[in-house]
Amino acid sequence: MLRSLVGSEMCIRDSQKAVDIDVALADDSHHQLAMSLNALATCYAHVGQDEQSAVEYERAVEEYRVVLANPQNGDESHYASEGLSMALSNRGMVLAKLKRLEEAKSMFEESVSQRESGMGRGHESTLRTLRHLLQVYELLGDQEAADRTEAKLAGIENELAEDQQVLEAANAGHLMADRLEPKAP
Repeated sequence: MLRSLVGSEMCIRDSQKAVDIDVALADDSHHQLAMSLNALATCYAHVGQDEQSAVEYERAVEEYRVVLANPQNGDESHYASEGLSMALSNRGMVLAKLKRLEEAKSMFEESVSQRESGMGRGHESTLRTLRHLLQVYELLGDQEAADRTEAKLAGIENELAEDQQVLEAANAGHLMADRLEPKAP
């Protein structure tokens, strides 16, 4: 237990140092600062400092938004979009734990939107965030939204299962064709 606590405290200290360095450099690398803030927030979450974790995740979200608002960031915007969706989802988890369900719902809804456009509807991260959103809808007593989300999840999972069956059938066909082709002597 002591080793875990010491490790967690070191995580917070080291992550805070990274944030301080990123702020001191002030070289407009908002993406690096956002990643450091996300790491710091995660450290706070691991030691049960959920309020501070929520604050740091919010700071990370703000920094990712700065990166995405600048059209000159090019390729960095793709990574910032993924980082934003992760920070939103992480913040949603902490807010749900703190019973701040309306705020959590908002974070998960935006994260789902980001992940669907960036990673696709069937990506595991998108599906995981949809499941978290479903749980928040249920906790809020919003059965209509929960039913819609559950139906959406089921539809996506059915599509993925069908795609998997097609892929397996195609692979089986290729294996069979390989076996039937005469081998060169």
